[in-house]
Amino acid sequence: MKLKSWKKKGTLVTSVVLTAVILGACGSSGAKDDKKSETASKIKLSAQTNISYMDSRLATDESSIQTLNQTNEGLYTYDLEGKLIPAAAKEKAQTNKDKTVYTFTLRDDAKWSNDKPVTAEDFVYAWKSAVDPKTGSQYSYLYDGVVKNATAILGGKKDPKELGIKAVDDKKIEVTLEKPVPYFESLLAFSVFFPLNEEFVKDQGDKYAKNSEHILFNGPYKMKDWDPTSDSWTLVKNDKYWDKKNVKTDTFVYNVIANSGTGANLFETGELDRAELTGDFAKQYKSNENFVSTAGAFMYYIKYSQKVDVAKTGLDNLNLRKALNAAIDSKGLTEHVLSNGSTPAEGIVPANFVTNPDTGADFRKDAKPVIKFDATEAKKLLELAKKETGKSTFTIELLNDDADGSKPTAEYIQDQWQKNLPGVKVSLKTLPYKNRLELNASGDFQAQLTRWGPDYQDPSTYIDLFKTGSSYNMMDYSNPKFDDLLVEASTTQATKPLERWNTYIEAEKIAIKDDAASAPLYQNAIASLENPKLKNFKRFPYTMTALKYVYLEK
Repeated sequence: MKLKSWKKKGTLVTSVVLTAVILGACGSSGAKDDKKSETASKIKLSAQTNISYMDSRLATDESSIQTLNQTNEGLYTYDLEGKLIPAAAKEKAQTNKDKTVYTFTLRDDAKWSNDKPVTAEDFVYAWKSAVDPKTGSQYSYLYDGVVKNATAILGGKKDPKELGIKAVDDKKIEVTLEKPVPYFESLLAFSVFFPLNEEFVKDQGDKYAKNSEHILFNGPYKMKDWDPTSDSWTLVKNDKYWDKKNVKTDTFVYNVIANSGTGANLFETGELDRAELTGDFAKQYKSNENFVSTAGAFMYYIKYSQKVDVAKTGLDNLNLRKALNAAIDSKGLTEHVLSNGSTPAEGIVPANFVTNPDTGADFRKDAKPVIKFDATEAKKLLELAKKETGKSTFTIELLNDDADGSKPTAEYIQDQWQKNLPGVKVSLKTLPYKNRLELNASGDFQAQLTRWGPDYQDPSTYIDLFKTGSSYNMMDYSNPKFDDLLVEASTTQATKPLERWNTYIEAEKIAIKDDAASAPLYQNAIASLENPKLKNFKRFPYTMTALKYVYLEK
């Protein structure tokens, strides 16, 4: 479908009004080729949500982490082909025979945006601060059971000073692990492992990272014109970055555009070089020459609280949770509501993410489906739940947010549950994205539509979400057998890849199939309209797009 022909359909008036508002922020560049050439060193992109935090210890949402990955670097990063490579580190680490001690040497030319060198102490300070319970980092769990003493520190039993990281000198870092950790090096590309300059952080006090004027950057880009209320921000090339000669584009301008129709109109008028699409808009543009669909690794799923308002919800009852899981036709959701290439979930670990260490088979092929739609079975399970609880009705509030696609998905789930499960009544609570995250962090929800993207390339990044006490559990789900399997996978099986692989398969089965702790819905795909001159905008299942390689062809 041609872009112009679509304007006769749908919500043109609303979209044009919204477009007019956003044009002022974007600036006009037009869609003609000669105009694109003039602005080839500026790329205009959309974001679905605002940035919540630019403090690498506190960031949890995609917009925040995506931006941190462009403005800052850890010891390692990912290259254009998705390969893990040294970043602030000069080269890959040296290790002892047992793979429990890693020694990193920093680049001599690694600098902060204020021209001060990035030092070993910057990593020591950042890591110790991240695991300090006073910081309140939700991602501190990535250190748990990995870096020596992190578990005891997070539990309040040891001082953060005892974390297994030390500065040998200004440019050399020694990290000691609790045990061999197969995925340790991939963690180092994640934002909670990024360095922080202690002097700068402390000088800023409460203002640190509250807006773009109070942040230091050591990555390819610096940030401008941002605070937590901003619907737009700008990334500009960091002239202090060690690899600045290979940074392709001078400026990226982001605008928060939660509506696909608005994004499509902005793309048409040349105000965006890339616009993401969902739902009806993805359907309408499928045949357009600028339409692109890319598989992702975000798993969208429903969390069930087994503690909040269970007298009304009944979600502490196993058979009710199993009934809810069986009552959702995820294929109908992906085909008729999303229509962007997303695929029904068969478990909490996505397809095409990790492979069997011996055979190379995909995790989903080995694990088999642990959730499936069966309306007849759902009704049987519901009747069991009614008998066990003595209740004839269950009332559930489903929390969702205002990100594009979230509410239509929630409405679909509401319809599926009420249609396939007589006696189940569902209300929707739709909040701004940031407010939903706040309720998620506090555990103040009955059921919640949420999503999870990988922090590193290993099944544990998904399965550990269900561990007792995890800062991302927040469902009051706990199963000692499940927890024991995770301990085994991370200790005795750390150097036994195939045994570890099979343990994670069993753990997923327990959490999703046996305990119905949550309902995996679908694995995302990203549908978008892209300027054909936009090059190297690549996505990998286990990391963010590296904007340093992205450019507009002149």
